[in-house]
Amino acid sequence: MKRIAAVVASLAFGFASTCLAAGTGPDTIELKGPAGKKEPVAFNHKAHQEKSTCGECHHGKGPDGKQVPYTEGQAIEKCSTCHELGKPSDNMHKNCIGCHKAKSGPTKCAECHKK
Repeated sequence: MKRIAAVVASLAFGFASTCLAAGTGPDTIELKGPAGKKEPVAFNHKAHQEKSTCGECHHGKGPDGKQVPYTEGQAIEKCSTCHELGKPSDNMHKNCIGCHKAKSGPTKCAECHKK
């Protein structure tokens, strides 16, 4: 029974790298989309950490493949591991713009995708 619980837990939070304590991680992350589409976004991770919690962006995948809420110490991978970047309709893009609208952040393409 303990072995089954361990397997389920590892699947639920089975990402390759571990999320460190809140407020840590890279200062900036370059978010790239498909070549020839929009310019990459120089994502200021540090500034976002100061205004948000990890769980506002990060989440995991349960054993059934569905999204599960982030929990402290959960492993985190690159967004592009699961999310196809560069499509206006992808989940990450919707999440960013939705949060920017709610928190008065930039919402026009060129404000994040700088040339």
